[in-house]
Amino acid sequence: MLNITASANSILQDTTLIRQKLLVAIQQKDTLNVRNNTEKYAFYGDSMQKAWVYTQTASFYLSQKQPELTIKYARKALYLTKSNKAYLFYLCQSAYFLQSKYNLSDVNKDSVFAHNPDSSLYQKSLFVYLLSQLHQYEWKEAKALTKVYFKDSTKYWDSIYNVHVRNIRIKSVKKAMILSYIFPGAGQIYAGYPLQGFISLIIIVCLGLTMFYAIKNKWYLLAYFMVFGILRRFYLGGAKFAEKQVYFHNAKQNEKCVKNLKQEIEKVKKIKN
Repeated sequence: MLNITASANSILQDTTLIRQKLLVAIQQKDTLNVRNNTEKYAFYGDSMQKAWVYTQTASFYLSQKQPELTIKYARKALYLTKSNKAYLFYLCQSAYFLQSKYNLSDVNKDSVFAHNPDSSLYQKSLFVYLLSQLHQYEWKEAKALTKVYFKDSTKYWDSIYNVHVRNIRIKSVKKAMILSYIFPGAGQIYAGYPLQGFISLIIIVCLGLTMFYAIKNKWYLLAYFMVFGILRRFYLGGAKFAEKQVYFHNAKQNEKCVKNLKQEIEKVKKIKN
């Protein structure tokens, strides 16, 4: 009986010591010791203690912007506890956002809205969800969430979103490809890359002239090689390149809008705080 008691006291002392070391490591931002002490504490502790340490570790790794480890330890904590799930979902949600997996950052959106709307955790979760919608270019949803976040039902955010969203200059991928097929280089000029368009046109013209020169001199093998080898590749490649450039142009336009809207939101957020 004495041996069992002594053993229990020893384990308790060990967990207390490891807990202190873990908290010190977190305070000092010592990632190596945080990880080591987390595993040690989880080995000695019961389910509640393990859940606590995994939550602390997940929170630490989120502050260090290490999303993979945040998700790893948050999931371990979720497996062991029935309480504090809202905070753990928030950690996962924020980690997904850091990984630029915006479509996954709102996977737990039901959990975001499940807890008290007046709590700080609700506000934090809502803000991450709002940002994820912005980065998915879901302007209507983002605008609605912005109003909820700031508790502002006026037309202020309608005007802010309308101004920035209307400034987006989206171009047609289909139009760029058709222009490229009709007039080589025109699709790239339409996409906003005139220099590359003119270079593409010059290359196609030079190759075409070379092909006609080869046919004129009855160099049919060279002409065949020019048409089905080089010229065809440049001609079709130009259309594909124009398609990619339009996608890139549209992405830049959308990201510019996201940046401007985030600046507006952060500006109002600072004033409110």
